[in-house]
Amino acid sequence: MKKLTNEDLAQVVNLADEMQRKYNEWRKGQCFFNALYELFPDVADEVRGTIVDPFHIDGRIKICTELITESTL
Repeated sequence: MKKLTNEDLAQVVNLADEMQRKYNEWRKGQCFFNALYELFPDVADEVRGTIVDPFHIDGRIKICTELITESTL
């Protein structure tokens, strides 16, 4: 799986925040996944339907970001 940089992740979070303001009926996880798909569709496709997919469960955003970002260790 391609890993995102912290800068890439910041772009996803910023776009997700914009989507949440524009589509206030969308959940946070839905906005996060849609932003990820718009910016990095290959990464979104890899998490789609897995136990880290945040689209339906907002609580999965943190574990999803941990999986898709580069480790700083």
